[in-house]
Amino acid sequence: FGASGPETRPQIASRAVRWLAYLHPIAMFAVLALGLIVMLEGLQIRQARVLRRPYANRRHRRFARVFLFLAIAGFVSGLASMAFLRDKPVFESVHALLTSLALTGFLVGAALGRKLERELGSNLRAPHAIVASAGLLFALAALVAGFAILP
Repeated sequence: FGASGPETRPQIASRAVRWLAYLHPIAMFAVLALGLIVMLEGLQIRQARVLRRPYANRRHRRFARVFLFLAIAGFVSGLASMAFLRDKPVFESVHALLTSLALTGFLVGAALGRKLERELGSNLRAPHAIVASAGLLFALAALVAGFAILP
């Protein structure tokens, strides 16, 4: 079928540059852990609401803002890593598709959360939770797919 044999990966020239290529996955693993903490905070808010108990959602909102900023920064750093450190096409992997879907889920979830913040009685709680959780699921899938493109 025209296959010329196993694909070989080009070697990254210096050890410093090779180390930088691993910085993105390590940092994004930590960002994903923060995302799971944000989700757990959201679940605690939901549980308190169901049980009709007071619960301050300040930490959820604060962590979510930090998480969103770090997720965007991680997305951009991943693009830069592929393009400049590894000299590879940027959007040709399953990992890129999954991270794009994850970031979309985070951004839409953040927009819904912001609107929910302003309109406390609105019916946006379920869509906010579903979309943001879908973003986290795509991010977890991207984590697994990212192993295939490590140097």
